[in-house]
Amino acid sequence: MEELDETIKQIRTTIFALQEHSSSSLRGTALGGVDQLTPLLPVRPHIEFAGPLDTIADDAIIADVEAVLRESMTNVSKHAQATKIWIRVQADQKRLELIVIDKAALWKASDGSPPASRCWIRQ
Repeated sequence: MEELDETIKQIRTTIFALQEHSSSSLRGTALGGVDQLTPLLPVRPHIEFAGPLDTIADDAIIADVEAVLRESMTNVSKHAQATKIWIRVQADQKRLELIVIDKAALWKASDGSPPASRCWIRQ
């Protein structure tokens, strides 16, 4: 069942990406940034979206998310030697959250979970 849920999320992300020809949306900007920076990375990031992201139209917030995403991906490309990269952009009524997680090739944690860099941007 988990695989089916994951497949549905990927299909939704693809559909939204095809519908958004403009990078002026938060979702379009994030996907465009990932596409541009993926050649610098050892693996293609897995990206997912959650919440009412399409209601965020503030250009300053979208630009901030893009800057943080680009900086995070650049740091992963320079330092992490990542074998997996996860990106999640999520929002609710009070908070917009960008989470970038990488699993480095030599990384070991006692609990098995990857470290996360989080940036909260409030509207």
